[in-house]
Amino acid sequence: SKFMLGCYLIATGDAFAEGVSMEEYALKWGVGKQAVSKTCRVICRQLGLPPSRYMRTEETAAKFRMANRRPHRQ
Repeated sequence: SKFMLGCYLIATGDAFAEGVSMEEYALKWGVGKQAVSKTCRVICRQLGLPPSRYMRTEETAAKFRMANRRPHRQ
């Protein structure tokens, strides 16, 4: 689909994606930035590529996940 093609361009750091942020792309397709980010990560993982310059490294993403955890109420 065109959505996957755009995510592929972002994930690989292709010149056609130059200047297009994940947020802008998400707004264009009516999805959240998280959906675009997750799709790009899946593409990178399947192709064995490191994250492009438009994406956070896996290490940084893990730190963000840990910092955004909320304590569970009991």
